[in-house]
Amino acid sequence: MAKTSSVIENRKGHTAVLVSNSKIIIYGGSRILNNIINNAQVVPVMFVLNMETEQFELSVPPVTSNI
Repeated sequence: MAKTSSVIENRKGHTAVLVSNSKIIIYGGSRILNNIINNAQVVPVMFVLNMETEQFELSVPPVTSNI
């Protein structure tokens, strides 16, 4: 997984799952621009938030096929 320091886009309608090793996996959703929901796909489509680090750490796993 590639670590990222960039800001992840606002999104709505996504799925978030807490996994046992203090990580949250966020997948999908729609873009939000000026409080208007846009059905365009968010980028990245999936990322992992690591809550074990002092400053939460984002990483983007490679997605090689449609889910």
